[in-house]
Amino acid sequence: MARILVYATQFLNSGGIESHIFEFCRVMTSNGHKLDMIVPKCRLDESRKKKLQPYLNTCYFTDSKNNFFLFLWLLLKSLQLGRIKYDTVYTNGQGDTILWVSRLFRHKKWVHHHHTSGDDHDLAMWPKSYYQSVMTCDTLIVCSELILKRLLNKINRSITCIPVFSRKLDIATKPGNTSEPRVRFGYFGRLIPEKGIDFICRLSNDASCQHISFHVWGTGSEEIINRFRDYPNLNYHGAFNDKAELQEIVSGLDGYLLLSTHHEGLPVSLLEVMSAGLPWLATDKGGIHELFVDQLSTRIIHATSSYEEIKAAVLKFADDCRSGIIDTKALMLKYEQNYAASTVFRKWNLLMSY
Repeated sequence: MARILVYATQFLNSGGIESHIFEFCRVMTSNGHKLDMIVPKCRLDESRKKKLQPYLNTCYFTDSKNNFFLFLWLLLKSLQLGRIKYDTVYTNGQGDTILWVSRLFRHKKWVHHHHTSGDDHDLAMWPKSYYQSVMTCDTLIVCSELILKRLLNKINRSITCIPVFSRKLDIATKPGNTSEPRVRFGYFGRLIPEKGIDFICRLSNDASCQHISFHVWGTGSEEIINRFRDYPNLNYHGAFNDKAELQEIVSGLDGYLLLSTHHEGLPVSLLEVMSAGLPWLATDKGGIHELFVDQLSTRIIHATSSYEEIKAAVLKFADDCRSGIIDTKALMLKYEQNYAASTVFRKWNLLMSY
């Protein structure tokens, strides 16, 4: 089994990559690997830190935006861990510090995980040092075949595709069987405008959407959260803490919305709702097309769609969700065959072992 250093540039209380990293640590440790973790921009609350720590041999967290301080902090950690030569250093995220870690910590192999879309807009945001990290790491990982093909047309190096880890949700109430008089659509995740929050707010206030109730869970800025008060048909429920709470959330929904303009990779939220058989409607960002199952249970619209086009798609989605014509067994089957923890672990295990 391997000794692995997990380095994530940031760790928030909610978000798809945060969910992947947590599951990565849990599954890898459960299968005998020994993990240390370093996070320079950690905003986990204490309860989430306690849930993560059993899967780690050693963990170092701080939270600073000062690059000089971060470099000194990482240098100190490299001295503290200097006796260890890691089988694999696994870096996740973007920014200058990725390259620093590759040089400060002793290792046999450096695996970097790039988890965003790989399109022109994404590449334009890469700092010079991050581009150097992408080009010089021993193994570059992306989570979608579509993103792999896109990057191969832009950078001259080998790339490996492995899906992210996600939580399999087991729910008692099957989607579409809720007793609510209105169709219930939800979103959970980071509360940033790029995730389609503004569209959800506007839809909730639209006279033609009053037979739909909109529900949001997650963490974000006070400015965004305070805006929800202006939309009486938008129900903000705060953050959720664990898998059990997420299962309860999904069990009460008829469908999931991801109206994103963000440079998505392979959204973990879509994988999680697929595992429960919950139909979804999303924009065509990143690797989302790879999750398509059929035109009823997985609906993909252009990210450049107008508000009226989005509304028409959401209204049709609501009608079909409530009519009972959507068969979601294919959703769960695709998840089990391609994205279940056992399948994903085999691929990561081959890569991490030395």
